Amino acid sequence: MSFQPRFSLRQLSYFLELAESATLSEAAVRLNLSQGALSESLRELEADLGLQLFVRRRALGITLTRPGRELLAHARNVLVAAEDFQARAQGKGAVLAGRFTVGCYTTLAPFLMPKLMADCRAAHPQVEIELIEGSAEDIQQRLHDGRCDVAVLYDFDLAADTLRDDLYRVVPHVLLPRGHRLAGQAKVELRRLAGERLIQFALPPAEHNTQQIFDNVGIAPKVWLRTRNFELVRSLVARGLGYSVLLQRPPVEVSYDGHSVIACGIARLTSAFAVVLARSPFMAPSQRLELFRAFCMASLAAAAPHATGYARPAPAARRARRRRGST
Repeated sequence: MSFQPRFSLRQLSYFLELAESATLSEAAVRLNLSQGALSESLRELEADLGLQLFVRRRALGITLTRPGRELLAHARNVLVAAEDFQARAQGKGAVLAGRFTVGCYTTLAPFLMPKLMADCRAAHPQVEIELIEGSAEDIQQRLHDGRCDVAVLYDFDLAADTLRDDLYRVVPHVLLPRGHRLAGQAKVELRRLAGERLIQFALPPAEHNTQQIFDNVGIAPKVWLRTRNFELVRSLVARGLGYSVLLQRPPVEVSYDGHSVIACGIARLTSAFAVVLARSPFMAPSQRLELFRAFCMASLAAAAPHATGYARPAPAARRARRRRGST
């Protein structure tokens, strides 16, 4: 007996757009629909499913309910399968086209996303990349509930079942003002900074990363200020208000307000942090997504060696991680 769904693919696409929007009117603008038509489509979908997917509050917009959040990945799976079916039916299964959502940890985005998007425009003009940046927690949540196709994250505090491929590894460094007494050294002993003020970059998982670095060398830092703004950290250091320990290393040693900073290696530190291309274990594989994944791997892995402090993983490690992350 054939199964007849009570919903349409169009309704599912509206549902996903609403999940990404703060208000009904915002989603309607993106979809080029009237707010009334979108509201009616949502009411019909909820009635057909027998579930309330969103809470609507006049002053506060719309919020996904628990059942709505649980259905997000399933809805995206259905649409991905439909796109894959259509591509194969049209003989275009091997052509990379359509819209993909890429999540990226905020401090990684300026280093990697411009190259990925430029490479994609040049090689696959039929692909549209939607970029979402934020904390690792936010991006990982979006990845697992189906709102991101792939994500670029540090391989740190990721859920154990997250599928991932190594791109490269990052070696931490100390950031000092140019006039600091240790600024001329190639590598700095963190013990010599123990009594000075640490300016902590605190966008998760950065603070946890930093604590691991200090634990590795056996000292407790004196945290003076915490901020989620990467460039504010660099500007505060440049003004001589403290030092910082960071992973991402811009190629220019000048802060936003024009003052100089110096990046130094960390003596006796053996840890490095992997940057990975992550995928949700809950998303059904498709030829289309596999093609996009392979493209991202090639583009992003090639971006890293141009910056100081980056290194590719050893070939054996890359193969092992690919096996662990294969679908």
